[in-house]
Amino acid sequence: MKSANILLDDDFNPKLSDFGLAKLGPVGDRTHVSTRVMGTYGFCAPDYAMSGKLTLKSDVYSFGVLLLELITGRRAFDPSRARAERNLTIWAMIIRYRYHLVKDN
Repeated sequence: MKSANILLDDDFNPKLSDFGLAKLGPVGDRTHVSTRVMGTYGFCAPDYAMSGKLTLKSDVYSFGVLLLELITGRRAFDPSRARAERNLTIWAMIIRYRYHLVKDN
């Protein structure tokens, strides 16, 4: 899931599009699907990129990136930014630790 795949109709109701990878997701009692790694850089979960195993957690990660885009007004990956700020999730982790925004357990 990425922000470019969320469309709005005339009444601003959201519609999801491009279910390419979603069609490959786990079915029934299966916990994952092994595939060639595909997806949009910045939205691809690190564990999926490393293992090639597409799980429900992969969608949760992508949704989290989408929420970060909405909250910050930044793109998931922006090559025009400084190197440490290009990847939104890495930038958010740096900000989190710098300002102690979330307390670790």
